[in-house]
Amino acid sequence: MPGSITDGNGNTLLLSDLTTDNRIILKLDLRRDNFQRNIGYLRHNVYVKKENKDGIFRQLNAFGFCAMAINQMSPQLIIVNYMGKDYVIGKEAFDKNKKFLNFKKDGFELRCFVPLKYFKRRRKHE
Repeated sequence: MPGSITDGNGNTLLLSDLTTDNRIILKLDLRRDNFQRNIGYLRHNVYVKKENKDGIFRQLNAFGFCAMAINQMSPQLIIVNYMGKDYVIGKEAFDKNKKFLNFKKDGFELRCFVPLKYFKRRRKHE
């Protein structure tokens, strides 16, 4: 799966080679930016991303995702590590509850948001 995927706007989703712990790192290279943004990783068909305290879109009380990356990778499970705690949602529930806002209409800049109420908090021993 390593390589890259380009959208119609000149933006690129970069996929790393498999790391020693079986992860594929996902980075977004937006044409307008001068850096690559790490947007998470894929391991064993699970997408994982990390968010800091500013990682919640307050209007919807939701986590935001790169819609095209999620569609391209099609993980069975999505985990958000938010301030040291893991929040989990299955792909079916993700697709059913995602909302699109009109910031950008296509490509890798199209973001979807899933309210926190649809995620389950995962305990560390799971």
